[in-house]
Amino acid sequence: MQESSLTGEVQPVARSATAKVDPAAPLGDRTTAVFMNTIVTRGHAEFVVTATGMRTEIVAVLVWAPGPKPQLGMPTVAGTMAFVTFVFFQAFNLLNARHDTRSVFSRETLENHSAFVATAAVVVLLLLIVEMDILDRLFTITDLSSGQWLVCAAIGSAILWVGELLKLVLRARARSRSANRAAKSDRSLGSAV
Repeated sequence: MQESSLTGEVQPVARSATAKVDPAAPLGDRTTAVFMNTIVTRGHAEFVVTATGMRTEIVAVLVWAPGPKPQLGMPTVAGTMAFVTFVFFQAFNLLNARHDTRSVFSRETLENHSAFVATAAVVVLLLLIVEMDILDRLFTITDLSSGQWLVCAAIGSAILWVGELLKLVLRARARSRSANRAAKSDRSLGSAV
């Protein structure tokens, strides 16, 4: 599971239906649970929904947000910004999770038009959902200012930048290992002569 939108972890994590887990464990340590706004990266499974709406773990972020206490059915700027930020997390993660070590900014990624079309479609739909007054009641959201949109996009893009840094480290480590193997091979060939 790719849980970056919830836990900030960039690499996918394994899940198991049979693991023993403490119910008070932090979200990232609940290896039997799958959360909203996370992505299945490999395999398949069936899930049982245990909470919806204001009772989900992802809504816990609203407790930290400034402003009035969220009430069921009442839109808040904090709630809307949380929703928009999580969608941005997913949009950036869609690009980032396509390869474990290759940069999002590589030629191969830039040639993958379907990834960019899907990401653009998500962002356009998000804009329509948040900014069209007719949809405000359906999604229990409110309009955002341009500054609030930028904050959401900046926070949501953090997964991309952290992922790029991690990929940079992984590529450097792979190059170092490759160079070490080549050096050992050269030494063993030299001693055989």
